[in-house]
Amino acid sequence: MQRKSQFFKTVYPLIFLLICFYTLFSGCASSKLKKVEENYEQGFYDDVIHSKVDCSDSSPKCFKIKLIKADSYYQLNDISRALLYADEAVDRVSNRISMKDINKLYVLRVRLLSQKLLLIDDRAERIEVSQKLESDIIIAFQTNERLSALDSYNQQREQLLFLWAEVLLEKMGWVSSGSLKDTYQDFIDVVHKFDESLSKNRYKQYYLWRGEFKYLQPEIKKWLFVGDMTGEREKIIERLKDLYRQGITLRNSPVYLTTEGRKIDQLINAIDGYMKQMVI
Repeated sequence: MQRKSQFFKTVYPLIFLLICFYTLFSGCASSKLKKVEENYEQGFYDDVIHSKVDCSDSSPKCFKIKLIKADSYYQLNDISRALLYADEAVDRVSNRISMKDINKLYVLRVRLLSQKLLLIDDRAERIEVSQKLESDIIIAFQTNERLSALDSYNQQREQLLFLWAEVLLEKMGWVSSGSLKDTYQDFIDVVHKFDESLSKNRYKQYYLWRGEFKYLQPEIKKWLFVGDMTGEREKIIERLKDLYRQGITLRNSPVYLTTEGRKIDQLINAIDGYMKQMVI
């Protein structure tokens, strides 16, 4: 009995000290996290990324830290580090994370991958990043639809649709001939999600025009390479004429007055060039 009594006299103080240490450490960690969140909300992104607050567990708090650091690096234009933290945040997504935070994460990843794509020339790497981007856009769009009652999410929806359409246009340039038709249909389905305001400003017409030209290009190139394909030349020329007329019409639309105006002119010139090659 004396040994047991002595044992408890020795152990209880140690347990008490451990509990106190854990409580103090948890309180300290919570205080540091709160400070990081305050710096982030105030736009002090340098302070956020230079803080020593980090984690390796899978808790919602750890998700929050990774998301805050990812966005802070993004705001400071460090795309590589932002993507690293965004990937770590994705690994911690669970049903314990709010839909708003999940939406914020995937919209951030879409922006990061879009910027990364602009810097890539290698075809294989572009395909890999494009596939990741398309997957993230789909998730971001799905979470957006669940939050779409707010005006800010409606604006986000438009941005996601534009990016989604652009990614599918690029995908049409590298998918196999057997998958091209399905990809083109996916593209059409996305464009038909454009709301009334986008349709009014001719964005729907603009993207459908671009998609149709992209879909036709393999046939044009095949004819130019092979030459005499009975009956195909006249059909292709008629379709090019129609695309040319659509392009001229778009010059009188609101979308032409945006940054897309230059692209419209470039595509009209490309269509005109193909028609001249096929006539000669």
